[in-house]
Amino acid sequence: MSPQGRHFHQELESLRARLLDMSGKAEEMVRLSVQAFVNQDPVRAQEVVDRDRRIDELELEIDRQVHELLALQQPMASDLRFLTMTMQIANDLERVGDHAVNVARAVQRMAGMPPLGRTPEVVEMAELASETAGLTAKAGPSLDSPRLPGSQVRAARRTLRTRLGECQPSNCRLASWLPACMASPST
Repeated sequence: MSPQGRHFHQELESLRARLLDMSGKAEEMVRLSVQAFVNQDPVRAQEVVDRDRRIDELELEIDRQVHELLALQQPMASDLRFLTMTMQIANDLERVGDHAVNVARAVQRMAGMPPLGRTPEVVEMAELASETAGLTAKAGPSLDSPRLPGSQVRAARRTLRTRLGECQPSNCRLASWLPACMASPST
């Protein structure tokens, strides 16, 4: 392999490592935002908000690196697929981080409200979403996609919707939290 080819493959490995780092950070943000939600912890929620900048920076770094490789290396088909998939996955992981921030900001708006109580469906959905994000980042660029737990996420969502449908504001703490959860962020 030529020195230029070795350099290109080193750049691809660097890109893969950066994507996996971003995936881990996005998964952690989801985990922390759910912990903040379940425990009504505005301090933990702020930690999630503070971490978002790094996820945004990683997406821009990955995007820049991919565009540089596309412009300078003229990759062949499989490498081209890897590069385009990497950009898409980085964009999706950035959105995962944004959603974690949305949850965290809702927690901050709900500070001082009565405890929500057990919400196993929320925790289950977050775990499955986090797992999906991790699997996508790990498997996506290699084109060896495992079976993602989409049906499990949908089942947890249905259970939560059923529970919400049974709630009346007078007898359900979850119903009293909804206006704060759905409010527009103040920032």
